[in-house]
Amino acid sequence: MLSRVIGVLTQSGEWFRDIHRDPLGHDAHGHDPADGRVVGQLVAELLEGALPEGLSEEEERELRRSTARLVSVFAFAFHQLAEVHDSGRTDTSSADLLRQLALKAGSGPTR
Repeated sequence: MLSRVIGVLTQSGEWFRDIHRDPLGHDAHGHDPADGRVVGQLVAELLEGALPEGLSEEEERELRRSTARLVSVFAFAFHQLAEVHDSGRTDTSSADLLRQLALKAGSGPTR
């Protein structure tokens, strides 16, 4: 599973560069990053054998979709932190950046 997580984090840089170009949050091919193969593979591995029996197809699909969104949000937060770190900025801490992200998330639409 760690290799899948690393794959998602590696891809997050490309996804979020594309998101900055497309306000709807689609990648260069018009796809929502949360529905990407790398995230899908991680979600499939994560949920394999963990879903309760008796779920309808619709419930299972929604659980997978919600989990994929959660993974994508964590990847976004990671990417934002990595971007600040890689740029060498010293004017903000990781805690400050996370607070800023939380404020933005609370004041606008969620992705």
